[in-house]
Amino acid sequence: MRNVTDINEKEDRECISQCLLGEASYFRPLVDRYEVVVKTLISRLVRNPQEVEELAHQTFIAAYTKLSSYSGRSKFSTWLCQIALNKARDYLRSKKRERVHLDITQLDIASGWADPLSNVVADQEGEVLAVAISKLNAKDQKALTLRYMYEYDYATVGEIMACSKESAKIRCFRARASLKSILHKMDLGTYFTKEYNEKVG
Repeated sequence: MRNVTDINEKEDRECISQCLLGEASYFRPLVDRYEVVVKTLISRLVRNPQEVEELAHQTFIAAYTKLSSYSGRSKFSTWLCQIALNKARDYLRSKKRERVHLDITQLDIASGWADPLSNVVADQEGEVLAVAISKLNAKDQKALTLRYMYEYDYATVGEIMACSKESAKIRCFRARASLKSILHKMDLGTYFTKEYNEKVG
């Protein structure tokens, strides 16, 4: 018996084939299926709900326009999420003051793998973290976003970033190390709680 993922992928391919034949109405089921996924991904990066709606709209327009370039080597959802991430990243570049949402409790900067931190997220801390993340290169930002915000496994992170699972894992590890270094240089002691400082020590 086929699972839901297999069925969805088959239906996606059928819709894409019909769209490429000029049947634009077949794109609607793809929007209905992935609209929540796209909006959730973008909302992890962009605060403004209206901008999230607009960026999601732009994502689907871009996907429809570029549909002929979809090779089928990856899942349609993976390809679509890549477009959404690009739209969100472009928006953040144009709106430098927009905060990036990253739950510190999901990212153990000190060890990279230990148990989550707790009770350390506050508005000031979020601002400092957003600034620190903005100092990372684009690939490191994307790796952290996919792994810790969207909670993709390393295999999927690698698929989206066009690299192997092991390379994605290394990229995430190095990105965490870079973020830790940036935070220390920013003198966290004036921003973060005592518990957090003890853990990153």
